[in-house]
Amino acid sequence: MLRLPFQPSVILVALVSAGCGSTSGASAIVDDDGSPQSPGQAVVDGGADGTLDLGADAASAPTNDASDADAAAGDAQGVRDGGGADAGSPRRSPGCTSHAPATSGTVSLTYGGTSRTYILHVPAGAPSGARPLVINMHGYTGSASQQEGLTAMDGVADQAGFFVAYPNGEGSPTDWNAGACCSAASEGDRDDEGFLGAVIDDIAAKSCVDLARVYSCGFSNGGMMTYRLGCDVSARFAAIASVSGSAAIPLDTCTPVHPMPLMHVHGNADPLVPYDGGPGGLPLSGRATPIFPAAADEVAAFRTKDGCPSASDVYFDSGNAHCDHWGPCQGGSEVVFCTVNQGGHAWPGGTGSSSESSSLDATQAIWTFFQKHALP
Repeated sequence: MLRLPFQPSVILVALVSAGCGSTSGASAIVDDDGSPQSPGQAVVDGGADGTLDLGADAASAPTNDASDADAAAGDAQGVRDGGGADAGSPRRSPGCTSHAPATSGTVSLTYGGTSRTYILHVPAGAPSGARPLVINMHGYTGSASQQEGLTAMDGVADQAGFFVAYPNGEGSPTDWNAGACCSAASEGDRDDEGFLGAVIDDIAAKSCVDLARVYSCGFSNGGMMTYRLGCDVSARFAAIASVSGSAAIPLDTCTPVHPMPLMHVHGNADPLVPYDGGPGGLPLSGRATPIFPAAADEVAAFRTKDGCPSASDVYFDSGNAHCDHWGPCQGGSEVVFCTVNQGGHAWPGGTGSSSESSSLDATQAIWTFFQKHALP
């Protein structure tokens, strides 16, 4: 395994952006379930020898001690402020003035005249202060609860002190209107971008969120939706990450409004969203499968948009996983592209049927990357 020097700075990944906007809806608790630097500068868990491990054993055990969570989040804040050239003080959301503590559970949100839901995970111990928020989206035919189980991000959130929201897609089968994939929603005008913006607004109104540290990640179609958010509403997101996903909108229509990091993780034996591009094998209810771009071409497009150097260096190399890094790019951004050798359509290091064993823990790697970045 390549163990990277422990440095208080930044691990970026790829960039995208655009205008923003969203509409909040009425909501109610329903139930209770649930900066330019050299590569390898992420800081979540430093080893005794001062190195960082992004592998499957990197995550520490979750804590229920609020002081521990505060300390972890405070460390992340210190890295953020010392890393990004434009990183500043937290942008406290309206919910920071609320006297009612946020609680984990399934939330019902009315948007566009439709009742929709998301699962909110509040970090253990309900730590004080403005906290980051991660939007974590399921794949085609999936659900919020499945994504919560697959990624096991709640434990990392408890350790580091950030909120996680797992929104539910719509339709039968469920999906996200990510562009050319994956169901009838991609041929219509269902406003999933607006809904996801409303999820952020809803959480920010009730919980103390740092609006400069809102992130999006997703699996498969959820990764495609993450790309779309990064291109269309990037002003709301400090960084994005896609696992086994693809850009399902034309890359030449993606016009970032600010440099935004993106991490792309993909198995090179993925039969559904091919690593090398082309028609995939997704069962799309009788619809033709879209032609996906090659993962390397997507990463190259963002490197060009962000003015990254042409030469790459090794970010992570262990077992069946290898990550390349480009940076620093414009605005202190960087690009990281992780390939899982012989990896399928899966979340590396996750749990459940859509996971696979890997030397790379995608969940831990994504948070390690996210926590270095904030909106300017």
